[in-house]
Amino acid sequence: MNQQPRPIAAFLGVCERSLYLTLDGHPEFKKIDLYGLCNLIPCAFFPTTLQGFEFFFAVSSVHLLTDLEFRIHLPEGGGYLSFPFEITKKKPDERESDSPAASRDAIELSPDWSLLVVHHKEDSGVVSRPGRCRVTFVTDGEEHTAGWLSLEHVPPPPLTQDRVAAIVSNPAGVKTARMNLQCNHCHDSMAVYTALERNGDYEKQGCVWYRDLPDSFACSCGKLRFDLTLLREHYHGVLGDVPKLGGKLDNTQRYQESKIEMVCTTFAKLVSSNPPEEDIQQFMQKNTMVLTVFGPKRIFFKPPLLTKFKADIAILNHKKELLLIELERPSLQLLKQDGGVCAELNRPLQQVNDWLHLAEEQRVAVLSCIGNLTLEDVGKVRGVIVAGTDKGYDAEQLRHFKWTDFGNDIAVFTYDDLISYLVSLVRAVGHL
Repeated sequence: MNQQPRPIAAFLGVCERSLYLTLDGHPEFKKIDLYGLCNLIPCAFFPTTLQGFEFFFAVSSVHLLTDLEFRIHLPEGGGYLSFPFEITKKKPDERESDSPAASRDAIELSPDWSLLVVHHKEDSGVVSRPGRCRVTFVTDGEEHTAGWLSLEHVPPPPLTQDRVAAIVSNPAGVKTARMNLQCNHCHDSMAVYTALERNGDYEKQGCVWYRDLPDSFACSCGKLRFDLTLLREHYHGVLGDVPKLGGKLDNTQRYQESKIEMVCTTFAKLVSSNPPEEDIQQFMQKNTMVLTVFGPKRIFFKPPLLTKFKADIAILNHKKELLLIELERPSLQLLKQDGGVCAELNRPLQQVNDWLHLAEEQRVAVLSCIGNLTLEDVGKVRGVIVAGTDKGYDAEQLRHFKWTDFGNDIAVFTYDDLISYLVSLVRAVGHL
């Protein structure tokens, strides 16, 4: 008698807010776009949730799966998170749904293998500690190992002045986050919140400021106990990230669409008035979202480059690049009538080139001058010039200018480039 084969499930990894729906032409041809697929999740604090993550599995013979359930077994006997999963099959003549790919159960890759995308559910529980988790799947009453997932504690940067400037530069970032720790048996609970400043309204609702947390939380029935020391030290790590909605976390966005529009409009008016560079600098210090195009992780204003130079702005971005930024006046002429680069731009180009040469010759000393940065913090030093506007130039000549290679890792932006990025942010935040 031929025994029916058992389906095989392999855990491929996890993505945070992955994008995997792009339709190219006919709906049957789907482009799957995955960002950061891995089997290790860096966590700024514990306890935490896996909210906002999507788990990817390759499964053979989907039609053989019955009563499917995926489980993540937590470290040190902490139980497991359960992800029940229902397989549905479309009829051959069924049209593709307009709903996003995240709502579909399976995306078939071949007649034998399918890609399954599993989402974190609100009742999937809290992860109390870091460690290695076994990922299993249960079908037809049997549990089988599908792979492993590691949860690692990675402390976030401290809330220094330069870090705070970067946090508030992200218009879509988290302003306030709240987590509720609750026992499902006795229903004892504790609500915790974090923000750059204490919030009296939250505390009137019974929420505890994360800096005031005790060492631990234990429910009255004794079935739930959390060490809160990492949450007390590092809960601020969520600030500035894109909010994750639903589940155990309650996050609020830093800026409303109207606030970004106001900054965008005010900045555009300032630029059109041809102000001195000092006015531009002061506006950016008060409205760091203008600099979000550079992806800042830390922002430094007027940082010294040893005793010889001083940049207008330095930005450490999330790619470990240190950007040394020179601000020039918006009225600076960029192009000649024949499309060639104006001589006015040569001075800032030479100045930024001198900065980069100094950073190359004395890397450790230069980094130390800027917020005590180290070689571990910075993988590359680049130069940026912000000067002039797009107005008054031939469109084709301007396009060619923006593709010009100025060499030595130097990029040139116009103020209209920064404004255009703010406009795109207004639209993006409006859809969050």
